[in-house]
Amino acid sequence: MNMNSNSNSKADNVGIIAMEIYFPQNYVNQTDLEKYDKVSEGKYTVGLGQTNMAFSGDREDIVSMCLSSVRNLMEKYNIDYKQIGRLEVGTETIIDKSKSVKSSLMSLFQEYGNNNIEGIDTVNACYGGTNALFNSVQWIESSYWDGRYALVVTGDIAVYAKGPARPTGGAGVVSLLIGPNADIVMDRGQRGVYMENAYDFYKPDLSSEYPYVDGKLSIECYLRALDKCYAHYIENYEKKTRTTFNLDQFDHVIFHSPYNRLVQKSFGRLYYNEYIRSPNDARFQEFKTNFSTLGLDKESYSNPKLDSVSLKISKQDYISKVSPTTLLSKELGNSYCGSVYSGLLSLITNTNDSLIGKKILVFSYGSGLASSFFSFTIKGNKSLNDIRIKTDIVNRLSKRIKSTPEQFTKVLETRESNNSMKSFVPIDPIDDLSPGTYYICHIDNQKLIRHYQYKPLYPSSVPTLSQKDLNLNNNIHHGLLSKLSCVGALIFNQEGQVLLCRRSAVKKSATGRWQFPQGGVEVEKNEDYYVAVLREMKEEVGLEPSVDGLKYVSKLPNPLSYILTKEDSSRMNHHGQTIHWYLFYLPKDLISLVNLNNEDPPEFDSVMWHSFQDFLSNPELVVDFKKEMFHKLFLESQPIISHYLIDLEASK
Repeated sequence: MNMNSNSNSKADNVGIIAMEIYFPQNYVNQTDLEKYDKVSEGKYTVGLGQTNMAFSGDREDIVSMCLSSVRNLMEKYNIDYKQIGRLEVGTETIIDKSKSVKSSLMSLFQEYGNNNIEGIDTVNACYGGTNALFNSVQWIESSYWDGRYALVVTGDIAVYAKGPARPTGGAGVVSLLIGPNADIVMDRGQRGVYMENAYDFYKPDLSSEYPYVDGKLSIECYLRALDKCYAHYIENYEKKTRTTFNLDQFDHVIFHSPYNRLVQKSFGRLYYNEYIRSPNDARFQEFKTNFSTLGLDKESYSNPKLDSVSLKISKQDYISKVSPTTLLSKELGNSYCGSVYSGLLSLITNTNDSLIGKKILVFSYGSGLASSFFSFTIKGNKSLNDIRIKTDIVNRLSKRIKSTPEQFTKVLETRESNNSMKSFVPIDPIDDLSPGTYYICHIDNQKLIRHYQYKPLYPSSVPTLSQKDLNLNNNIHHGLLSKLSCVGALIFNQEGQVLLCRRSAVKKSATGRWQFPQGGVEVEKNEDYYVAVLREMKEEVGLEPSVDGLKYVSKLPNPLSYILTKEDSSRMNHHGQTIHWYLFYLPKDLISLVNLNNEDPPEFDSVMWHSFQDFLSNPELVVDFKKEMFHKLFLESQPIISHYLIDLEASK
């Protein structure tokens, strides 16, 4: 996916082009939690309206979750990392009082030579993601836009101390690709904003993840902000369109969701607001009969009878307009900044028929407080279909790991304990992490730097390494020799086969074995990795990118290494290579373009298309000391290849 717009042209129909969500694998069931907490049946499932709650252990933090969300978005939609010109993160989950989450995400982009990216973090409780979205849309609509996409990353890890608020936790991070000519278009100039200074929910204790919460005040602030924003939105809508506002014109409404019962109550309150605007509307006769003198003042915020009537009057429209937006909030709990955007993703997931022409009203709220009403209009279905398929929400939710309330409580106790420690090594197993996840390895005790690793997206069938392969390094001499800095090219065709090259007879080791084009970076010349891989492919197999031939696809975010045997290490004066791998696509019949005579003597004497999996399983083909590295290359490259070929087929 590449941006085709010119930076000098006006950006029209700016909105959401692609979406991805990351959520933890583990969850606790709210019914089980009711029993564990010894509260009345239905307190969490009916009273709060929640089903399950996602949670993360000590292997994950906000940086790892954002890394996972962004990388999965970039790979699933085949987005060039250099095509991102703005990256802004909305989160209230703070792990560093100075360094932004955005700066940590730059590790993904600088690998591709893209350090020219605007934006940092924006913080105000659950509102940060919306502010990041507004900033990104306005950047594209401004004179500062350079023609590239904006990327909004928004979400949190919501945890509470033991007590009535704990069941309203959750976790999730949503990534939004923003650009012109979108199918999900933000309505320009149609926005209502309300902000004030309030202490309904805040986190003054920086030694704890837990907030200070005034539950009653928090609901009052939420509903007051809802009323005020709604009035401001209507005013701006009518000024912009010069038509009378009508709530009925919106096909769906999405709310920030601390818990689902508040969403139901909020939708009902919009109908009460409509009664205030049109008291003689026959639909609102029950409001008029019972609440003609109540108004929108504080007394209306906690009025059980008003709530009951509001829910009754709005019930049928809630089922059709709001309920489809609540899937992820019910299953994951409150993802704070990601909440309303998980609502949009839920709507796309739950709506199989066309949404073209539909209008979506959104209410975003963050305690403290900041809030907005804004809206989208759906202009097309292609992006929605892509989002629905690539996020695969229902299937992913079904594959999560159910934890007991005891396990959930233990995990939060561990998080609480770790939060008071400057450095620690996580104890949670990585087996429970979903494929495509970044996780914490450790936090060092000197500079307190957090170190992360990536768990690849494992394909369904993976060739296994024998214990001999895994123990190969036991017989290898490490010495004081260094690893060479290298690049490698993994070239694949439309059938998913990879281009294998046989080492020629002039090579002094592994003669007759098969590998991929690869070679050293000219470090003394400060050679760029991408330039180096293009040079190596040209020298070794005579291929270079072209419009109709070889095409660049992606780069693995982290290099892979192998270690030489003691004999080869001594002879070659280094003990292995660290290889930065690049992926390229070449149509199968264009293998005829390969030229092995560009070097003297030639690196290879033959090439062939072959199954990567079968290659690893055949000891007659693969070089022994490279087998473990090739195995890792297989695991990390297969998701990229699969997504590219799916997009290639869809574009025909």
